[in-house]
Amino acid sequence: MSKSKLSSQDFKQFKVWMKHPKAEFKLLYKASRDGCNGQAFHKLCDNKGPTLSVAYNTAGYAFGGYISVSWSSANKYLNDPSAFLFRLYDHKQSKPIKLQCSNATYAAYCNVTFGPTFGYNVNSGSHDLVFFSATCNHNGTCFPTNGSAAGWAPGGSYQIPNITIQDFCGGNYQYTEIEVYEISEAKLFDEDKPWRKADGWTPKIRGVLKDYVSVYAPLKQLSVRQIRILLVGQIGAGKSSFFNTINSIYRGYVTTTQATTGCAPHSMTTKYRMYEVRPERGGQSLNFRLCDTMGLEDGQGPGSSDLCYLLDGSVPDWFQFNSTVHITPESPGFVKDPGFSSKIHCAVFVIDSSTVGVMSQKVFEKLSDIRGHVNQRGIPLIILLTKIDQVCPYVAEDVTQVYHSEHIQEKVDEVSAKFGVPRAQVMPIKNYESETELNLGIDILALSALRQMMRCADSYFDDRYDLLASDKLSNMNIRQATK
Repeated sequence: MSKSKLSSQDFKQFKVWMKHPKAEFKLLYKASRDGCNGQAFHKLCDNKGPTLSVAYNTAGYAFGGYISVSWSSANKYLNDPSAFLFRLYDHKQSKPIKLQCSNATYAAYCNVTFGPTFGYNVNSGSHDLVFFSATCNHNGTCFPTNGSAAGWAPGGSYQIPNITIQDFCGGNYQYTEIEVYEISEAKLFDEDKPWRKADGWTPKIRGVLKDYVSVYAPLKQLSVRQIRILLVGQIGAGKSSFFNTINSIYRGYVTTTQATTGCAPHSMTTKYRMYEVRPERGGQSLNFRLCDTMGLEDGQGPGSSDLCYLLDGSVPDWFQFNSTVHITPESPGFVKDPGFSSKIHCAVFVIDSSTVGVMSQKVFEKLSDIRGHVNQRGIPLIILLTKIDQVCPYVAEDVTQVYHSEHIQEKVDEVSAKFGVPRAQVMPIKNYESETELNLGIDILALSALRQMMRCADSYFDDRYDLLASDKLSNMNIRQATK
């Protein structure tokens, strides 16, 4: 899937212009990907409702138009009083201007051979803005199109307050890219019909969840004091941040420094860490460890063989990862015969909900391979769906709306299908990032996810105990039979 050329600040500007703070943008058409021709544009953009069309030219201008009605392949004009033209950039400098439609009858023109086309000048018979018509081939640098902005004169369909064609686009119709976005609104389900039932969003519920985690203990017959939970995911997905979030809840204040986090081209995690959580500094640790790994990348990061050694408990705490050298039995500190208590008891894929749709094929293949090894060992798998505030503006305002958000549900369904994990084992969360004080909703989501990990680990322990009991019974029967 192609990446947008617009920045988050650009999208904010469009929301202001459209007076639509809850708007969401989905990339429908991209000339470099889909071809610079009218048929491709209409095939992908017709009947999509409100759209935003943006052209980027070789002079560093970004400009285009918005309509609130659907494009069509029929030869006709669209009536739209909400339509406007805009310029975002002038010679790569942010200089936004908006040109409101003044003759709604001719807001946009539809023709199967034309790309996005806006306005009509009743005096000259030309259009206010034509992106292109017919087919324009890329010359290795740009699309040298037959576009125009020739209708900028009295009688046109858009208000042009003291701005020339040169000001608007430099008179340049050689495009490095053209993008068209579908515009929709984040949706919430009815208040009484959430897609997942929550325990509640009160301090009492947070206390109940904290107590559950605090008193949790693995099955004593297996001699495991702490369950080990392995966190695996792309760089920047929020593995280390999840530990910091859980640690913050038990410290009683936001702390984001124990596990290294941040935005960088490569993984911020360079050592394998088995983090413990202590409600009191220097006190007894709780009965779980969050095992943090180096982030997965296309050409770097741990491979499936490295993750197998992690799953099997052969890699010690503080092990230094080397992105170019795989773990072997000769690696420093390698544990050659780890006991069951040293193995991983629950695996967690940490997935960024805002980028799951553009996850690289190589990273997806790595995760799929790891999932296969997890399944072979019978280890339960949970998915943490992070950064949910970046997917839905309602959730960004109030994280407790997560189970009422259609967009979050769609992401849960997408990830469930992508990795073959039941939806009940996909846990949407938001980690502490910019917050300086604890947030009730963030705490409850994180603790609920951790509780689910513990419950899955318990099922794994029960299976292990049943297997050991069965083997013990079989051995007893064999001994009795040979007497």
